[in-house]
Amino acid sequence: VDDFGSHNVVTEAVYEKWKGHFFQLFRDPARRAVSFYQDKYVKLLGNPSEAMSLEANARLHAGHCLRFVEPRCHGGHTGLAVRPTGACYFDEQVKARLDEGWAYVGITDEFDVSICLFHAKFGGKCSPNEQQNIRPSDYKFGHTSRRDPVRDADELRAKYVDVQDTKLYNYAVERFERELRTYDVTPERCEYL
Repeated sequence: VDDFGSHNVVTEAVYEKWKGHFFQLFRDPARRAVSFYQDKYVKLLGNPSEAMSLEANARLHAGHCLRFVEPRCHGGHTGLAVRPTGACYFDEQVKARLDEGWAYVGITDEFDVSICLFHAKFGGKCSPNEQQNIRPSDYKFGHTSRRDPVRDADELRAKYVDVQDTKLYNYAVERFERELRTYDVTPERCEYL
């Protein structure tokens, strides 16, 4: 299996092979849960609330992002459908893996700045097509009413928080903000990269 650019989990063998070369954009877990729910359930089922609520779906997929970083979380299975195991938790080992194995972390809600950081860190010029949303979301419940994904994420957070993915996301945000300072990435500088 070709592991470059795939959506498979990072096994220990893959980690050792690519250590120091991983790139990843992290997304707020509640917003990711809303997007996943919209994409996988709304598009397929039309009215997913009859089959599964957003909260139930978020609970079902808890630890989704952590299992891509930490082999203890997937029990050796590598497909997207694998559920996290009971040993799936954010700890110092996960921090070390992210620090040592990931050359770059970006934040999807800070996409433009993430692209700028990428170029500040690795070189090259920003091109206009890097700032385009090539996969815009079209959130609908059924086929009549539009939903606000930010509001849906806020409502989900009031009911349920994916603790482990939130810890991973927060750590990624800390690193992202630290690297913005290290590489002097500002909106003004981004205009010239």
